[in-house]
Amino acid sequence: MNLFKSLKLVVVFCASMVSFSTLANDHAISIAKLDDAQVFAEYTDELPAVLNFYTSADKDTVLEFYQTQYGEAIKQERKYDRLVVNYAVSGQAIRLVLSKQDDKTQVDIIVEEGDVIEAETEEVAENPEEEIQP
Repeated sequence: MNLFKSLKLVVVFCASMVSFSTLANDHAISIAKLDDAQVFAEYTDELPAVLNFYTSADKDTVLEFYQTQYGEAIKQERKYDRLVVNYAVSGQAIRLVLSKQDDKTQVDIIVEEGDVIEAETEEVAENPEEEIQP
C-alpha cells in the first residue's frame, strides 16, 4: 500500500509541475518580429527578455515595422557600426539593435522592466546610401 501512495504522490507532483510550467509559459513576454525572421535566440519567459533574428528586410523596413509596434523612438544612436534605437512602452524599456551581417540585417531586441533611458531624442545623421556595417 505504501508503494501505491508513493506513486500517487509522484503523479500529483508531476501533474502540478506540468500545470505550473504551463502557467509560466502563459506569461511569456511577446516580442514582435518580421514575417521572414530567422530566429537564432529567443529568451522571453521573463524580463529581461531577448529576441535575436536575421531578416532580409533592410534597415528602414525594420525601423518602420518597430515604429508601428512601439511608437516613436525616444533615442537613437550609432555604436560600433550598429544602430541602437530605444523605445518606452508600458513601463518597459525596449532596445532595438540593428547590424548588417552579409546580405541580412541582424535584429537584436532587449526588453527590460523599469525606467527608460533618457527621454531625449538624439539625432542620427541619416544617409540613404549608408549601409549598416558589421
